[in-house]
Amino acid sequence: MRDPGGGQPSSLRAGDRVAVVAPSGPVDSGRLDRGATVLRSLGLEVTFGRHVLDVAPGLPHLAGADADRAADLQAAWCDPEIAAVLCARGGYGAARVLDHLDWAALGRATPKPLHGSSDITALHVAFGRRLGVTTSFGPMVASLIADGEPEALDHLRAALCGRGAPVAGTHALRGGHATAPLTGGTSHS
Repeated sequence: MRDPGGGQPSSLRAGDRVAVVAPSGPVDSGRLDRGATVLRSLGLEVTFGRHVLDVAPGLPHLAGADADRAADLQAAWCDPEIAAVLCARGGYGAARVLDHLDWAALGRATPKPLHGSSDITALHVAFGRRLGVTTSFGPMVASLIADGEPEALDHLRAALCGRGAPVAGTHALRGGHATAPLTGGTSHS
């Protein structure tokens, strides 16, 4: 992956290899396959974390043991052949992997997109603060992407490939200008 500097990775191109990992909740294999098919239709080569389909014994709301989920994330981030790390789904558990990551090793790796939403917000914040990199908040492989929602695919293309419809925002509650650090977040109604 080409790094233009400043912790901001460049857009993905056809032929780039992406890794799909599951740092949060368990992943449905059918949805994962459908999402991978969509990624391949964008010309991307798709690989999977070793534990992407695991379920933690006694903790069925987690996609495997904390250390295993962290190992998959770290292996993908540190692999120079991987152009982006895409999260399979959210749910719960991303914050639990933070203490299992080797932040020094992650910091030595070439920055690349880390893409996901929902519970993945914990990773977005940690990667931004600890590594100074920009991450990508958007639809995940085994969720909206797998569902084939056209708007989700447009958002994925815009976020990772620099093409497609611009990511839609919301409306301003009050007009004006402000300068401040921007940090992500997620909410459920």
